[in-house]
Amino acid sequence: MSESRNNGLLIDLARLLAKHGPEAFEALARRIRDGQFQSDLLALLETSAQAGRQTKRLLGHKAESQKESMGLSELLKQCEAEDPSKSDALRQIHEKLTAKRLLPSLRFIRDFAHDNGLPRIAATSREKAIIPLMRGMLSLPRERIVSLLEQASRLEEKGGRTLEGWTGVILGKRDRGSHEER
Repeated sequence: MSESRNNGLLIDLARLLAKHGPEAFEALARRIRDGQFQSDLLALLETSAQAGRQTKRLLGHKAESQKESMGLSELLKQCEAEDPSKSDALRQIHEKLTAKRLLPSLRFIRDFAHDNGLPRIAATSREKAIIPLMRGMLSLPRERIVSLLEQASRLEEKGGRTLEGWTGVILGKRDRGSHEER
């Protein structure tokens, strides 16, 4: 195990202090000093590692499936390290989606994903569709994300929850005035 992964494991164990309290840690330390418990703990750790490897093989675990299992906050943190302004725009879009100020129905979310070449949204409710949409939007260029956010903001300012207004957002059209021919 690399030094950083080893340290990460120790840090995770230390975080359990708040949950279990110092007495549990002291008791565990006393038990680890016992030769038999040390052998049992070693066997448990090795068996767990083997089971983890076996499970990955059985499930066909691939590197890309790690991205799917990551929560949105982890993905946004990763994005923030690469492009802070894109991460900020995605957070704002997530907030607007959650508040139903952007793409107010499941149909709008699905259409947006389709129109932008994002993975198909198979969710059965709008709420469940937000996370897959956000994961897909990570692949969009920052400029497209910012453009969507700006268009949504203009519609909010005008109270533009109209079919025409949202269609413009979804199709990526600029707000050209209320009666201009398209």
